[in-house]
Amino acid sequence: MVEIYEPTLSQMTSYWEELNPSWQKFKASKHLTNALVKIDAVLSDILLDGEKDYIKTPFDWVGSYCKYKNDVFEVRGFDWGAFINGKKQPYNFKWDYLKVHWYKSLYYGDVTTNVPMSFFESNRMLKECLDSLKS
Repeated sequence: MVEIYEPTLSQMTSYWEELNPSWQKFKASKHLTNALVKIDAVLSDILLDGEKDYIKTPFDWVGSYCKYKNDVFEVRGFDWGAFINGKKQPYNFKWDYLKVHWYKSLYYGDVTTNVPMSFFESNRMLKECLDSLKS
């Protein structure tokens, strides 16, 4: 089922809409969010490379300095500068035609998308992204 994203009452009655106009139209499905969590886990292992016990990725609560991009997908940390200055961050995650946006972190709250993603599309995205991290 496709869900249109609607902000919470507190978001609508605060400066949230003015400060964070980056919402996409659709609420991310659970299968899409789960796919992004899997990509985050693999990316974390790659970036970690045996150095530490834990490393932050652009999916975490980090700033815009934290980015990763390859030929298949791109992920950017939440841009606090854009948020504070009332500018729109176009996306946090981009793959093919899909753009995903979140506030602070993938794990923090609402995740929205520019298009609804079916289970099969989410799986195709997951496979392509994970394959790109292996090469």
